[in-house]
Amino acid sequence: MLIIPAFDIPSLEQSIKIAEEIKPFFSTFYLSSPLIVSNGAAAIKQFKTNFPSTTIIVSSNIVDYERTNSTILFEAGADWVTVMAGAQKHVIHSLCKAAQQLNKKVLINLTDAVSIGQVSLEAKSLGADGLIIKQPESDDAQYTFFDQWDMARGNTTLPIYIFGNVTPAHIQQFLTLKPTGYIIKKRFTQAASPKQEAALYAQF
Repeated sequence: MLIIPAFDIPSLEQSIKIAEEIKPFFSTFYLSSPLIVSNGAAAIKQFKTNFPSTTIIVSSNIVDYERTNSTILFEAGADWVTVMAGAQKHVIHSLCKAAQQLNKKVLINLTDAVSIGQVSLEAKSLGADGLIIKQPESDDAQYTFFDQWDMARGNTTLPIYIFGNVTPAHIQQFLTLKPTGYIIKKRFTQAASPKQEAALYAQF
């Protein structure tokens, strides 16, 4: 399973500093919305300049202006972008087509999906390269998450990534699901020692 650290703080300077510390452990970085909202395309450019061999996934969550937005993101250095499942089908398809022409990739964020099963079923035909499913914050909602996972996994052969705030102690229960990757928020950007935290997750 691929472990992907999320950079989810507004400070670009601090994010780059953390990334420098944990880079030896990971091949992919996920730039979350606080970093993108605060710094725009400059954050993507800086990450790609500093880490040219690292795959950069941008939490763009596109819902419209797919051609314009994707051009900005890809020219800045994004390798993967995200689109919301609730976006119109023609938007998702157009975005995926634009990405394919540039040898880039698109992940569908299932957070706002009316029917996770239906979106998962149609994702490949729309041109998507994978799906993101969010782990709930509350322990009480875990059963719902596993139901959602079953609906997604049962309706697609595409890679599925989990996004959430999981500890090393609890990650084992997700390993049994065999996700393609786990995008982990907060654990690295809020750690006293990001490097030590990275070493704990790298074993998975």
